[in-house]
Amino acid sequence: MDGGSQAGRGPRGVSLAAPGGQQGAAFLPERLAAYRRAAREQVERALAAGPGGSGYGRLLQGILAGRLPDENVAPSVDDLPALVCHACEHDPEEVAPLAAAWWLVRLAAKLFDDVEDGDTAEHKAQALNAGTGFIFLAQLLAVGPAGAQTGGELSHLVAHELATACLQACAGQHADLSGGSPLQASDPDAWLQVAAAKSGALLGWAAWAGAVVGQAAPPAQEAFRQFGVRLGVLLQVADDYTEIWARNPVRAPTGGSATSAPPATASLAVSYALSVADPASRKRLALLLELARHGDASAWAQGRKLLVELGAQAYLLVVARLERDRALAALQEAGCRGPAAAPLAGLADSLFPALTLMRG
Repeated sequence: MDGGSQAGRGPRGVSLAAPGGQQGAAFLPERLAAYRRAAREQVERALAAGPGGSGYGRLLQGILAGRLPDENVAPSVDDLPALVCHACEHDPEEVAPLAAAWWLVRLAAKLFDDVEDGDTAEHKAQALNAGTGFIFLAQLLAVGPAGAQTGGELSHLVAHELATACLQACAGQHADLSGGSPLQASDPDAWLQVAAAKSGALLGWAAWAGAVVGQAAPPAQEAFRQFGVRLGVLLQVADDYTEIWARNPVRAPTGGSATSAPPATASLAVSYALSVADPASRKRLALLLELARHGDASAWAQGRKLLVELGAQAYLLVVARLERDRALAALQEAGCRGPAAAPLAGLADSLFPALTLMRG
C-alpha cells in the first residue's frame, strides 16, 4: 500500500489538498447535509418501489419517521460509509445508496435488540416484521442503485459482504442470548469475541463499503474494515459501561427514582469481576445482582460498588482505550492520516467520551 507511507497522502497515494487550499479530508458540513439528503431519497425510493402505500409500507414509514439522521447534526456512526468515502477523496454522495442501506440495517438491529432485550412492551410481532423488511430493503439498495454506480459485479460483492456481516451479527447475538445470565459468563475474551461479531462485523462492512466506493486499494479497504470492527467492539464496551455506571436515573413506575438496572445478558464488567474475584466475593456479587434484578436498588448500588472494587470499571476503560488505539492504528494502515483521519478518529471519542480523560 504505497500511498500509506507518505504523510499528507490518502489511501490511494494522492494528495489530500483540495481546490482553494482547503483540505479535502475536512468533512464539510454542506457535504454532510447533501449526502444525507441523497441517502434519504434512496430510502424513499426503495420504499416506493417495494411496499409503497400498502399497510406494511405505512408501518415502515411510521417507524422511519424521526429515526433517520438529520441533515445538520454532527457526524456519527450512521455516517461511517460517507466519512470513509470522503477520506478516500470521493464525494460522500457517491455512497448514498449504501449509506441508506447502512441506516436501515442499524434500525433493524435496534428493533431486534429491543424485542430480544424485553424493551418492547407491545407490538413485538410488528417490530420483528418491520426489522425484517428493513433488512430486505437494505439488500435492494445494495444490489440496485449501488450497482448502477459501481458496476454489477462489484455491487454483487458489496451485497454479498452485507449479507455475510448480517449473518455474523446474528451469530454473535445468538451467542449472547445463549450465554445465560451474566453470572454464567466469566471469560472476558469470549465476551469481546461476541462483541466483534455482534457489532464489529456490521461496522466493519460500513467502513469497507465506503472504501470500496471511494476506490481505495484492496489493502486499504481491509484496513478500513478493521477500523470499523474495532469501532464496533468499542461501541459494545461503551454500552456495557453506560448500562452499569453512566445511565441517567429514570422515574420508576411507582413514582420513586430508579437508576440503571443490572445487565440481563453477559456483561464485560461482570465477566471480568468473576474472573478475578475470590469465592466469597463471587458469592456476594451473585447475591447482589440477583436482588437487584428483582428491583432492590440498594443491592444494585452495592453491586456496582463491588464491581469497582474488583477492578471491573478500570478494566473496561483500559479495554476501551485499547480498542480506540487499534482503530486509530487501522486508519494509519489504510494511509488515512492528518485531516483525513480527524472525523473518523473523532467517532471513537464520541462513542466513549470517558476516554478523553485518559489521554496524556
